[in-house]
Amino acid sequence: MADDTKKVMKLNSSVSRSVQVMLVKIATAISNTAKIAAPYLSGTLRRSISISTTKLSRGIVVVGSPVAYARRREFENNLHPDRKYYLKKGYELNAGYIRTVIKQTLDTVLNSESGADFTFSG
Repeated sequence: MADDTKKVMKLNSSVSRSVQVMLVKIATAISNTAKIAAPYLSGTLRRSISISTTKLSRGIVVVGSPVAYARRREFENNLHPDRKYYLKKGYELNAGYIRTVIKQTLDTVLNSESGADFTFSG
């Protein structure tokens, strides 16, 4: 029984680390694309787009900007309407990559040494 508990804890730790790495990869791709898609005047908005991993242990990664007008530029931009939805575009333009990263992560976790050898002894 204790051996099974150790196996579950090892598997859980491995899955957790893999998911955290996956989330950071996805957020980084979205952030980089959003920087390219963001409206540009002084460059402040583009430079400010980043990822926050303060809640990574709970499976949360945030892509955004602390700039006061960032939210407004996401949803409205009369000067450059083609630059609206830069964060949404960051996600949409990376949808294929995101699916690939998720699939690779799941394949790795499910076929990992710790996952493949997992059997209950009871």
